[in-house]
Amino acid sequence: KLSLDNTEFFQKKINVLNQKKFEILQVYPRIVAAANPTNFFIVLDTTVNVTNVLFSWDFGDGKTETSTTHKIQHTYDSIGNYTLAVSIYSGSQEIASSEFKLDVESPKNAINKTLKEYNTRIEKVNEQLNKLPFQYKNVINDEVDLDLVESEVSSLEEDYDRLVRSSGVEDSEYILLMQTIAGLRVPTSVQSSATTNTKFFNDLNQIDLEHLDNLFGEDYYPEEEA
Repeated sequence: KLSLDNTEFFQKKINVLNQKKFEILQVYPRIVAAANPTNFFIVLDTTVNVTNVLFSWDFGDGKTETSTTHKIQHTYDSIGNYTLAVSIYSGSQEIASSEFKLDVESPKNAINKTLKEYNTRIEKVNEQLNKLPFQYKNVINDEVDLDLVESEVSSLEEDYDRLVRSSGVEDSEYILLMQTIAGLRVPTSVQSSATTNTKFFNDLNQIDLEHLDNLFGEDYYPEEEA
């Protein structure tokens, strides 16, 4: 309110909001392997409602990302100590922020764990494929050559065993191997999303072209050569 000699010139109501700042309690994991895609998540105060907010992640390695949930995946390329900074925004207003120290170690142990997981996946998918009709197997094999994937995993296991048995192996060699392993496409499962009685035709000679003529009103008979 602005007045002079009892004359009011201006008046405006101002609301001062005392908004409680959120608290980021922890981030997991804190020890990760280099070159290994890692799923990070933060732990928040359980009283906090984090709907319609944005999470900003600064991984301390020159890379930043945003997410709409408290989880994100990131890969550290090099071994070392990093500071992960996480901020939460509601609109343009920062409502929480914290920093956490991370240790990025050699992926030597992570390689062995990942290869075991890949072999478990392959075994599971093979069991599921064996329960499917033959024509479905062909469709799936066109998308993923499981025999080739299994051969690649076996070759990577040999590379890993060679590094473990060798002396004077640099961490950079494990990092390169982990990068190759992380880039390998290994299916996790085969699931049937729907069933149908539709017949599969593996041989075009099984198709009655006369029925196609009646259905689509077009001539599907091949032209005879003169």
